[in-house]
Amino acid sequence: MEYTLLHKNIPVLKFIVKDDFHFFNIVEVYDEKHIPLGILNEKTKSIDNIKFSSWWKNRTIPSDRKNLDKALELLKVSSKEELLQKTHCLNVTDHYWVQKNNENLLWENINFFDNKFDNTIGEFLLLKKERTFSQDSFNCPDFFTEGLLPKKWIYKNNEIYLLKGTNSTFQQEPFNEAITTYICQKLKIPHVKYDISVLINDDDEPEYYSLCKNFVNKENEFITAYDIVNTKKRLNNESVYQHFVKCCNLLGIKNFEKDLQQMMCLDFIMAN
Repeated sequence: MEYTLLHKNIPVLKFIVKDDFHFFNIVEVYDEKHIPLGILNEKTKSIDNIKFSSWWKNRTIPSDRKNLDKALELLKVSSKEELLQKTHCLNVTDHYWVQKNNENLLWENINFFDNKFDNTIGEFLLLKKERTFSQDSFNCPDFFTEGLLPKKWIYKNNEIYLLKGTNSTFQQEPFNEAITTYICQKLKIPHVKYDISVLINDDDEPEYYSLCKNFVNKENEFITAYDIVNTKKRLNNESVYQHFVKCCNLLGIKNFEKDLQQMMCLDFIMAN
């Protein structure tokens, strides 16, 4: 089946996916300026199918995320890859999405910054709360969150926040986030503020989560350091740090080294 990857309303490229949804083949590029960072082949300056598939995989929920298998079973979806057929692959960390070639949709009519998303899937993934799923259940960003920790996007005071949980017995991670916020405040390091939130699961037991406001909006996007380092091949005599600094400089990113060094010192203090 053919799909178009869009950046807001700008068609970026056309790609074909086989029936098992595991094979991506780019057949046409519409706008090189809006190609996701890190998927160009450095030598040929063309899009690398393998890099594109990797970018796509990293953009979707990990296969071993808690409660995912059961959620897909209830939704009658065979694998997370099949979500490509069921959704437009929207999230709230970037402005990319897909549509089938027979669709004619506008980003402003479906994006989650302007349009409400459904909560049923997120609640199930986070707390395994029993819900009645419907076609509307696919209309959510929770299938496109990275990382292994359970997480869910919510609305609070008409703004988007992220709830992030833990996989450990002692539920330590949310408290680590809150402690890190406190340290950042004391050291005057720019940061996203994390608070502690308590939810009650189906067994009437409290579960602890960190809560932070989404720092992405309609005007900016989240780009990972992994995407940045993929823009160039690292030389054998370069450290990972040197390579990252070089890539940032080549991309025209300014005044980043102080922030980077502060983050590394903070990671050391927190034994991250």
